[in-house]
Amino acid sequence: SMAFLVIQNLISSSYGMKELSFFVLCTTLVGVIMSLMMASGRMYFLPKLGSLIDLSERNKFFQTNIYFFLIAATLVSLVIFFFAPLIIQILYSDEFLEASLLLSLFSSTVILKSFEWIVAISSWEKSRYKIYIIPEFIREVLYVAACLICIALQLEFVFVFVGFLLSEIVASTFWIG
Repeated sequence: SMAFLVIQNLISSSYGMKELSFFVLCTTLVGVIMSLMMASGRMYFLPKLGSLIDLSERNKFFQTNIYFFLIAATLVSLVIFFFAPLIIQILYSDEFLEASLLLSLFSSTVILKSFEWIVAISSWEKSRYKIYIIPEFIREVLYVAACLICIALQLEFVFVFVGFLLSEIVASTFWIG
């Protein structure tokens, strides 16, 4: 939350309120989509994983579900990518159509966030909270750093979202590790 407050402050002071509204639109939509996708996962995945004792059964269940969530996230990302203008028109208004490129770009993080989510839930189930905290901290620091770099180099606003995507990729490598 602190990182997003800092980023919002940086965006509003460096890029303006219009770009800040685009940032909030994109992060809100991706956040809601992630919540909707993972709500079913919380209801099914975590209780089932917790009930499995045999290590091979747990690993098989985990792998099956990670593939399912990644396929679902890929489909959702593709829908958002191709239909971003329509989604924005339906949920917001024509005034925000300029954000469709940003939403399309940011939608690709849904795949990485889904992977991170399932690994995080698995680590929580085993009370491995440090495994969750470290990559999350790294991602948030990279988000702020990407924003600061874009501002320092006076890059166009779209590069802030490119920086967020790169931050997700780096954070995902820590989750894989």
